[in-house]
Amino acid sequence: MKTLAIIIPAYKPDFLQRTLASLAEQSDHRFTVYIGNDASPYPLEDIVDAFRGLLDLQYHYFPDNLGGNNLVGHWERCLRLCQGEEWVCLFSDDDMMQSGCIDAFHHAIVPDDVNVVHFNLTLIDEKDSVIQECPDFPDRMDAALYFDSLFRRKIVARMPEFIFKRSFLERNGIVPFDLAWRSDTATIMKAALSGGILTIKGNNSRVLWRASTKNISGIDILKKRKNRANISFFNWVYDNRFVIIMSRFYLLKTIIFSLEYSSAWDFFCDGCRASFQMKFARWRRALCLLFVVYRIPYHWMETRRY
Repeated sequence: MKTLAIIIPAYKPDFLQRTLASLAEQSDHRFTVYIGNDASPYPLEDIVDAFRGLLDLQYHYFPDNLGGNNLVGHWERCLRLCQGEEWVCLFSDDDMMQSGCIDAFHHAIVPDDVNVVHFNLTLIDEKDSVIQECPDFPDRMDAALYFDSLFRRKIVARMPEFIFKRSFLERNGIVPFDLAWRSDTATIMKAALSGGILTIKGNNSRVLWRASTKNISGIDILKKRKNRANISFFNWVYDNRFVIIMSRFYLLKTIIFSLEYSSAWDFFCDGCRASFQMKFARWRRALCLLFVVYRIPYHWMETRRY
């Protein structure tokens, strides 16, 4: 039994061949690839078939499209395709790995209390050209530092560069938000409460995350739903009392900093900016309290000019 499963919840054909090619080029093939086709209308199996002799590969077609309404639900049913591997990487159908990632993973010394490990990240475009070499993580990062660094824009994080203990995901699942927006961040934070995040470093061991108009991050018409998911995420952070490991003041300060530099802040404040003059910190804090702590309902926000 191999110790690592790479899960690909698949729907789009655009970059799937390049994703699978990057896995086939790994210097260490001690992993199994599980592909869950989310009732895609595209001929994904034709792409997959070209790699059957190159990868230990399991392909499953789901006849119902779950990801269109419940992306986390589709991720979790793909996770159930695993056959007992100790570690699970929830990858994607458009990202890539450098050739040394799996080798670096198998040579890493992972303490027993660690539930999540991480590769450093590079952002690429639709033509595989590098957009950004993201800052490297420290060797070990706890949940509070991860949250603070991410939302103060000191680091960049997605989902495919993280590998989780399967036992953790079986016990806790993936934290559900609409569009799975911030589900990765919340799940990583929860996993990092025990042992923190261990970053794996080695030659050619970065994950290449693709920025394109094909993925959720690049679709502008979903902006309102993503903003609402941001609010749900910050409510989740507050409800789950990360104030235990971060002071309440520092937690809210980090949330405010994040919202001021995100489109969600416009969503909050568009109808209020003229009267409140948002340059004043006291109003920024007040609105953060309204939406995160006192929970002004979503329908109020949706009546604001957007």
